[in-house]
Amino acid sequence: MSAVVVKVGGSLLDLPDLTDRLGAYLESLRPARPLLIVGGGREVDRLREQDQAGQLTAEAAHWRAVEAMTANTQRVSTDLGLKRVATQVDLRNVERADCAVAMDPYALLREDERRGGTRLPRCWSVTSDSIAVRLAHLAGADSILLLKSCGVPARTRIEQAVEQGVVDAYLPSIINGVTVGLVNFRQVPPRLVCQWS
Repeated sequence: MSAVVVKVGGSLLDLPDLTDRLGAYLESLRPARPLLIVGGGREVDRLREQDQAGQLTAEAAHWRAVEAMTANTQRVSTDLGLKRVATQVDLRNVERADCAVAMDPYALLREDERRGGTRLPRCWSVTSDSIAVRLAHLAGADSILLLKSCGVPARTRIEQAVEQGVVDAYLPSIINGVTVGLVNFRQVPPRLVCQWS
């Protein structure tokens, strides 16, 4: 069964019907197995401000932002009743599961780096978009869906999406063999607006 990483943008956390809409969307992806993560949202905005004011090191800002992702992922996955995975062994154990699961970005990235895996740059060019791609590589997923509050015109190149601030600047350099789809999740029904590989 193929896996698809579904990254919910932090800007979507204010949707009053997020749980219902997201649950229906994850179900619509079957027979693929969705692996959910959620962006850092407003907490990451606060971290950016602290970083700009010189109150955080790049290392601290990076890991606190990933911790914010984990906290949001836990909240959303609890609302959806999803099992959470925090290690690569957990990921392998759910490989044949016939249900969506949520990934713990903080635990998985820390484990990956301890094992000598890819070390993502500690800068604001790396956001939950690139982190989703890294987790897709760890999970053996060949596709990612970035659920966003906005879309771009069809056929928009990834470089144009970076210039427009729709995706992070590091994303084009980390894709490596996965397909990244951009979904305007504020639109009802949600619509895939672009795909890059």
